[in-house]
Amino acid sequence: MKKSGKLEEIASWGVKEKEQPKELLPDKTMQKPKRRLQTDKSIDLNNIENLTELQAKTRYNVGNSRIREISDEIGAVVRVGVKRLYSRRVLDDYFKRKTE
Repeated sequence: MKKSGKLEEIASWGVKEKEQPKELLPDKTMQKPKRRLQTDKSIDLNNIENLTELQAKTRYNVGNSRIREISDEIGAVVRVGVKRLYSRRVLDDYFKRKTE
């Protein structure tokens, strides 16, 4: 039995059409930028007095925890506010002594 247009309208009152689910992609403004592995090979590290952690790791080919451990042990840490820098001369002397 076919319903008339008015009956269909009345029958559809209070009945919502199923909404299509929205894609669950997060808003691009809320995403954190992806970190790429950085290397400071383009900078001559012999001209820098105090190295950042990345520069020190690159220069001496050691990891985060090892460079922190060594620098704390020999007193090569230079603090600038909350930034942790490493004295290149002190670290160079340490590694020269280790290789002799």
